[in-house]
Parts: sequence; structure tokens; C-alpha cells
Amino acid sequence: TAEWKAESCVLEGTISAELESYITCRTKEVQGFEGGWANESIKATQRKSDYIAYKKIQCYIQVLNETNISRQAKILSTCGGAASTDDLDLVKPIIPAETNTSQLVSVMQDAQ
Repeated sequence: TAEWKAESCVLEGTISAELESYITCRTKEVQGFEGGWANESIKATQRKSDYIAYKKIQCYIQVLNETNISRQAKILSTCGGAASTDDLDLVKPIIPAETNTSQLVSVMQDAQ
């Protein structure tokens, strides 16, 4: 009937618009996440470098504050060691899988 055909066209248009909206939104969000992740990775590398410098400065201050020469030498020998930055490592979150839209596509094709 004409009424069914009209409703079918409305349904097809609605599904088509929603699928397009979902795809556009997801693409935009994934790109935004990847760009943001790249920026945060750069910042994390800088934070690690800053932390290592801070630990060395802290060590040299301990050397300067120490009055015993032998302890000064002992502390100074540890100042060149690498500080652990493991706690500053970022773990990249997993992007959720795309939503299965096959049922919507099937309904849309049936509406045609």
C-alpha cells in the first residue's frame, strides 16, 4: 500500500542517516584519540627526561649537603645512575570495536 511504502522510505532514510552519522562520528573520534595519544606520548617522553634531570639534581644536592668526604664520594658515584621511569609509562587504551551495523543495513535493504 502507499502508506507502507511511505513508512518504508522514512525508515530507510532514518537508518541511512543514522549509519552515516555513526560512521562519521566514530571516524572523527578515533582520529581525535590517535592525535591526542600522539601528543600525550610526546609529553610523557618529556616528563621522563625532566624526572631523570630532577633525580640527578637531587643527588648532587645530597653530595653538596654531605660533610663527610667519603660519604660524598659514595653518593656522587650513584648520581650518574639511571633513574627508573617505569611508573611514568603510558599504556595506550584499546579502542572499542566498531558496532555491528549489519542488522541495520539488512533492515534498510529490506525497506528498499
